[in-house]
Amino acid sequence: MTADTANPRSKRSTKQIDFNGVLVSALKIPGVRIDRESFLRNEFQTRPSEFVNDVLSRGPVEAGISRDELRALAKRIVDTTTLQSSGMSFLTGLPGGLTMAATIPADIAQFYAMDLRMAQQIAYLYGEPDLFRNGLPDDEQVRNQLTVFCGVMFGVSGAVSLARAASAKIAKQLMSTLPKKALTKALYFRLIKSIAKVLGIKMTKQVFARGVSKFVPLLGGAVSGGMTYAMMRPMGNRLINALDEAHFAYTEESLEADLTNLESFAAGDQQHNA
Repeated sequence: MTADTANPRSKRSTKQIDFNGVLVSALKIPGVRIDRESFLRNEFQTRPSEFVNDVLSRGPVEAGISRDELRALAKRIVDTTTLQSSGMSFLTGLPGGLTMAATIPADIAQFYAMDLRMAQQIAYLYGEPDLFRNGLPDDEQVRNQLTVFCGVMFGVSGAVSLARAASAKIAKQLMSTLPKKALTKALYFRLIKSIAKVLGIKMTKQVFARGVSKFVPLLGGAVSGGMTYAMMRPMGNRLINALDEAHFAYTEESLEADLTNLESFAAGDQQHNA
């Protein structure tokens, strides 16, 4: 008798989690979606109203907020989110907050919900447009953008290059001048699919590790809290670094290197699936 036969639940426990499904569910949790206007008004509430309106219209970078100030604001968001997420108060205190419980454990659901909140706030600081202006939380454009941001935070190969190439203003100007290189729609969607697949694998491993910890007395809670504290700060910093470089230190050489990296990433994933 094999181990799987002896324990019919083992196959189910190792089934890979669908990241897209978790993402859509997470965005339906009250409090996870960030209202861009309210967030930016709060961040710059001490500035003159004319300046705040300019921030809302063009984004903090184009409105003239310095690189150092934006980085300091983003770092504060990461620190605050890390501390808030160390407990279990966020999801359990919200109506419908456990809607992901059937997919992943509540503590990990909370972790990803807080990641998504943090990603939106950092992105809005660096000038990303309102993700939800088109309405529905499962809108494809919203999912794609947040998948890239999550990929950056989790260190998925290719995600940083895609975030920089898609976000940098100079990239849009240079894209047409680079011979035989372009971030085509076909390549973009292939990359999104690849990043989502890797995120699903990472999430599956995370859930499995959390499940194993439950069998060790007193370790489960320590693992959950420690995982959050140890992972969330570097994850937020990865996204800050990517968007900071995209807006303040991106060059034609950077774009060429990122596009080459993306082509290699897509080709490698295609060969793996063949």
